[in-house]
Order: sequence, then structure tokens, then C-alpha cells
Amino acid sequence: MKKLLFLLAFPALSFGQWTENFDAGTTLPAGWAVVDVDGGNSWEISEPSTGSAQSGNYVASILYNSNAHNDYLITKAIVVQAGVSDRISFYVKSDDDFYLEDYEVLLSTTNQAAAAFTNVLQAAEKAPETWTKKTFSLSAYAGQTVYVAIHATDADQLYLYADTFVVDTTPTAIPLCTSFTSPTNGATGVNSDGVFTWNSASGAAGYKLKVGTTSGGTDVVNNEDLGDVINYNIPGTLNMNTTYYATITPYNNLGDAVGCSQISFTTMSPPTNDECSGAITLTAGGSFVQNAITGNTIGASDASGLGASCLFNSSNAENNVWFKVVVPASGNLTIETDAAPGSGLDDTVLSVFTDCSSTTSIACNDDGGTDAFSKIELTGQTPGTTLYVSVWKYTSSDDGEFKISAYDTSLLATSEASASNKNNIKVHPNPFAENLNISDISKVKSVSVVDVSGRLVKTFDKPSSSLSLGDLKQGMYLISLELKDGSRQVVKVIKK
Repeated sequence: MKKLLFLLAFPALSFGQWTENFDAGTTLPAGWAVVDVDGGNSWEISEPSTGSAQSGNYVASILYNSNAHNDYLITKAIVVQAGVSDRISFYVKSDDDFYLEDYEVLLSTTNQAAAAFTNVLQAAEKAPETWTKKTFSLSAYAGQTVYVAIHATDADQLYLYADTFVVDTTPTAIPLCTSFTSPTNGATGVNSDGVFTWNSASGAAGYKLKVGTTSGGTDVVNNEDLGDVINYNIPGTLNMNTTYYATITPYNNLGDAVGCSQISFTTMSPPTNDECSGAITLTAGGSFVQNAITGNTIGASDASGLGASCLFNSSNAENNVWFKVVVPASGNLTIETDAAPGSGLDDTVLSVFTDCSSTTSIACNDDGGTDAFSKIELTGQTPGTTLYVSVWKYTSSDDGEFKISAYDTSLLATSEASASNKNNIKVHPNPFAENLNISDISKVKSVSVVDVSGRLVKTFDKPSSSLSLGDLKQGMYLISLELKDGSRQVVKVIKK
């Protein structure tokens, strides 16, 4: 196979200590080189395919080949000076724990050509799924100029990443204390996910974390040695509405930092509808958009004794919140969730119960709505009875806000009559072909277009007096006018 060599013409020497985290952009940093021996996918600077960089936004990455890699990511020149620049460290990880990538670490004392890397700092091994720091002494090369390469050698895996290269020396003093970046001292309403982040400390080889429910306490995390990381997620979740105390202590081979300050913070209170007894009322409308409200799973807990029967594994539904709705005269009702702008929640599960003591749902749905959101269509229910709705987030989704609505198209006539009595806004022509005109647009805040199944198909946040709807399919639509006085007018139109 043809050998491809990509070398950049930059100065040969780089003196002293340095750090490279690839965050200047997607161009290979000055003095660095990539050698692609196999001619397939090779090293590049990019954002990670999944997850985040070890620091900043960009990493060095290489995507799998069906044939074995033979690709070198090569540092700029390192002038090894005893006590100044006689060690190198960096972080590596694989993209997925099912596809762990092989790599080795090599050193050249001459140049950046592949054949020059004859010194083995690390034999081939798998890069783990989490960012892992690798540190190598260069003291044997004091007085020389060297290059270090990560040599990717695996076949048909996924991504291999490298980030945050540091050339420095072994510390001669214990590190100074550092500070938490999240949560901050005195913070309230802190997410109960138990995620801590802090600033790195110069000369630190790792960090120890204490967390307790009393000042100086260790009943949650007992001075655990976390290694050389700058974040940690406590397994499980913290208690709601509880004050915690935490201390982060850097250390190295000479000892622990001394006198590091303790912080305190208080976790958030659970949502008011965390339990069925606090269920929030949904007002049934004629379409999804008519009476949709915003819900939130952040801070919610699991409802003991309940499960999502529509899932193969019911434990995949968690952190549920509650709503209730009265069945309309038709006995039919659709309950649906959808995305809320800016929220990380992208997958819900719905369960419907007849009361707060039931452990068996009358209906359950996982992905019946838009994308991974849920939707339940009920028929033959007793008018006037109250149903209780549990909204769960699917395990793989983030907690966050979502939209929820209960509706039945038989209610449209009532809402239309109510709106027409209050407003005299006209929508024409009807039927229409391309454009739909609104008679008094100065009163209208926004416009929503809903199809006959209740699905939102188009919105106009700042509508003009003529709406361009030529791209809609033929059929009947509901035009919902959100008025500036807070009222709503719904009009049926037909697209020719």
C-alpha cells in the first residue's frame, strides 16, 4: 500500500514546558505532524463524536478503518531539560466500551518520520472508554530533542481520542489547594445528580473528595482518591432539599495540599407534582397546542411500586411527575408529550392510572409521539372521571422540561365559538391555495397550524398578515391564533 506522509514545515525546536489541548481550531498545531502509513482514515482535529473533550472543545481523533490502522500523531519537538521538561502526559479514550481501540506510545530522537520511532514508551494496549491520563518520564533523554507519537494500530473499532498534552517535570513541592467550579459555595437549588467539577491544580497528580451531610462529614464520600480528573459524579443521586458539605484536596507524590476550604450547598426541592397527590391539572382542549403546558422532571424521584408496563425493562423509566385530567363528554382523550425548547429531555414514557393508589396502569406508551416522545389515545372512558398521568423520562435521556397536553377534537367547536364571540379576526380565503390572510394582524401574537390529528405542523412566532402555506398537503387544518390579550381563536381552514 502506498505510504502517505504529511509533515508540516515548522521550526524544529520548542523549548521548555508547554501544553496543547487542540482548542485553537481544527488545524493541526504548529510543529505537530500526522503520518498516515496505511492510507485510510487518519488523525485529525475535531470535536468528539460523542461525549466531551478532556478540556475545551476539540481533540485529536481517528476514525476506524476496516483494515488495521498504521497512523502516527506526533508532537512538536521536545527539548528535554532535567528538572524543567523531562516528562510528558496526555489523556486518551475510546469512543465506546464495545469498541476499545489499540494504541502504543513511541519516541523518536531524530525526526518525525514513522521509521524513526524505535523507542517504546508504552506497548500496545486498549484505550478505555473514559478519559485516562498517561504519564511518561523523559529523563533518560535529558539534553536531547525528542518527539513522542501515539501510534494507532487497531482495525474496525470506532474512534480513538487524545487530548491535553503537557510537557513539564516532576513536582518538587506539594500542590496548592484548588476550588470547585460546580457547585459553588452557598449555592441553593443544586441539581441532585451529584456532579462535582473543579479547577486543576498545578503539580497535582490527583484529587481526593470528601462529601457529607454535616460539616467535615464523610458519610457520602469518604476522602475518596479520584485520580487525576477534574470532575466526579457520585453514584446515584443526592437527597432533595438537603445541605451538603464538600472538600476537594489535590495531591502528588510529595503529599496532600494543606488547609483546603470546605464548601456547602443545598440541593433543589422536588417538583410540586413529584407525587400523585400533587398532580397538576391538565385542561382538555381541542388540539395539542391549545392547552399545552410545560412540565419538568428535574429533581423528581421514582414512584415506588409503579412501573411502565409498555417497556421491556420497566426500570428504564425513572424520575416521574404527575398530572390529572377530566375525561370529556365524548369519552375520548389523547394525552401527549413533546419537546420543550432548550431542554435536554428528549425521551418520555407515559402511564395512565384511574387513581393515586393504583399500581397497574390502564394505558402505557413509550415512543408513540414525535421522535421518542410518548402519546396515548384513549377511547370509551367514562365522561367526568379523573385520570392520573405519570410522565417518566427514559433512562438514557437527560432530565428537563417537556410539553404535555390532553385534547380531543370534539372540543374544537366549543373553543371556536368562544373565540369568535370575543374576536372578529377573519382568516381568508377559505379554502386557500398558497397564502392565508389574517384581517387584523396587530392583535395576533403568534400563529400555529395543526392538522386534523392534532399534530403541530407549522408555527409563526411573529406572523405577517399573509401566511405562506403552499407547502402544506391538501386537507383540513386548524389555525390557532394566539392573541396579545391572552385569548386564543381557532379557525378551521381547507388547503386546496
